[in-house]
Amino acid sequence: LVVTNSCGSDTTTCTLPPNFSYGDNTLAQSLVLFPNPAKDQVKVSFDAQATEMTLRVLDLSGKEIMTEEHDNLNGKVDFMINVGNLADGVYMIEVSNGELKAVKRLIKQ
Repeated sequence: LVVTNSCGSDTTTCTLPPNFSYGDNTLAQSLVLFPNPAKDQVKVSFDAQATEMTLRVLDLSGKEIMTEEHDNLNGKVDFMINVGNLADGVYMIEVSNGELKAVKRLIKQ
């Protein structure tokens, strides 16, 4: 990556794993939050590629607000999370299964 402005330019390099492909993240491609914006409950839906996963709710500063562990997953996963006790604002919902991670923005009204 090369960034240039009136003060000059700077270069940085990041090495990705040999078989890395954003398109291979089926978790990120399948993650859906509904309704969004939400008031009390949010349905989290995704295609499980592993039997265990972690769901975290983060505020915009990255502070963890809530975390849930789920196991015995197989195929399409749908469950509800309660966001009624959260203050109105924007949150990030992060779902990870160890190898894959997906993040979606949630608006709480």
